[in-house]
Amino acid sequence: MWFLAGGSHNSVAIEQREHLVLVEAPLDEARTQAVIEQAKALAPGKPIRFVVNSHAHFDHSGGVRAAVAEGVSIVTQAANVAYFEGVLAQASRRCRMRTT
Repeated sequence: MWFLAGGSHNSVAIEQREHLVLVEAPLDEARTQAVIEQAKALAPGKPIRFVVNSHAHFDHSGGVRAAVAEGVSIVTQAANVAYFEGVLAQASRRCRMRTT
């Protein structure tokens, strides 16, 4: 287990036998991408499979789109599912519009 310190917001990487789990995707896509890169450097060759999200405030979930772009599954409370589905659907629509 590693504490991935950020200026004001942190994450945790948990190494499993065949993959990694991150706890929180904080602030924005750039911060979460830095967390992803640091986790991959700590456990080379192990994919990140899950991000555990405690709640939908931006300081804990602002980088969820960056994690999903890496193929990561989000684990969160049932009450957050509709919110995240909406956020991810909006990002998907924007991406499609940019590529057509």
